[in-house]
Amino acid sequence: MPHAATAAASPRPPILRAEGVCKAFDSGRQHTQVLDHLTLSIDPGELTLISGPSGCGKSTLLAVLSGLQKVDSGRVHALGSELGQLDLRALEHFRLQHTGFVFQGFNLFPALSALEQVMLPLGYLGLGDALARRRAGDALAEVGLGSRMQLPSDGDPRMTAIVKPGFSPPEQYTGESRLQGAWSDIYALGATLYRAVSGNRPVPAEERRAKPDVISAVRDGAGQGYRVSFLEAIDWALQLDPRRRPQSVAEWRGSLFAVTFGGLDGAFGGCPDRAAEGPRGHS
Repeated sequence: MPHAATAAASPRPPILRAEGVCKAFDSGRQHTQVLDHLTLSIDPGELTLISGPSGCGKSTLLAVLSGLQKVDSGRVHALGSELGQLDLRALEHFRLQHTGFVFQGFNLFPALSALEQVMLPLGYLGLGDALARRRAGDALAEVGLGSRMQLPSDGDPRMTAIVKPGFSPPEQYTGESRLQGAWSDIYALGATLYRAVSGNRPVPAEERRAKPDVISAVRDGAGQGYRVSFLEAIDWALQLDPRRRPQSVAEWRGSLFAVTFGGLDGAFGGCPDRAAEGPRGHS
C-alpha cells in the first residue's frame, strides 16, 4: 500500500478526503486488491508526498483522488463535491478546472508543435485562439522554451515537455537509459520540494554545472519554519552527480522525515564508499 507524508497542516476543513476507498483489478483469474479501505485527508495548502514500492497503488490512488477512475467502494470528496456522484461531463469539468498531472510518459501529440500542445487544454477552458496562443507562449517562455515553441514535439520530447527544465537531472539530458534510475526521479522530487520551500524555480541542471551551489534548500528555505534536516535531505536529492544522491526512495525518505540528519557528509547512512560505488548500471 502507498504511504502518504504531509507537511504544512492547515486548520481549515480538508480540501480532499478519501473515506474507506477500495479499488481492485481483475486479470483472468487473478484478483489484485490495490486500495483496501484507504482513508486520507489533505488540507488546503498542504504538500503531500505519496511513496511506496512499484506496483503498490500510488498511481491508482492519484487516479481515484482526481476522478480519473471510479472506486469500487468508499467515497472521495474534493472541493465540496463527492466525485462518485458526478456524471461523466461533470467529472471532465472538475478535472479541467482543478487537477493537473505530470505523467511518467510525455503523452504528447506528435503532429502538434510545443505551442499547440500547451494551447490545447486552454481551448477546452473556453479561451479564444489569440488569448490561448499568448498564454501558451508566455508559459513556454517562463520555463525557458520560448525558442522551441514552434518545433514539432516528436523531435525531442525530453526538451519539449514544459515541466522538465529545472526538474530534470543531468543524466536525463543525455538520453542514456543506463545512467537513469530511482535517483533520477528523486532529483525531480527534490526540485519540486525546493520550489515549494524556497519559492524559487530550480535552475536547470545543465546551468548548475558551472556553479552547483546556485540553489540550496538549506540557504534558500531558511526562516520558513522547516527543519534543517528536511532541507538538507532536499539538497541531497539535488546532487548533480547521481552517485551522490539517494539510490532509492526508501533510503531518501528515511532522511527526509528523520528527526535528526547528519548533513551531506553523513547522508549515505554510514556508508562512505557509496559515492564511489555509484548507482547500479553506472560504468
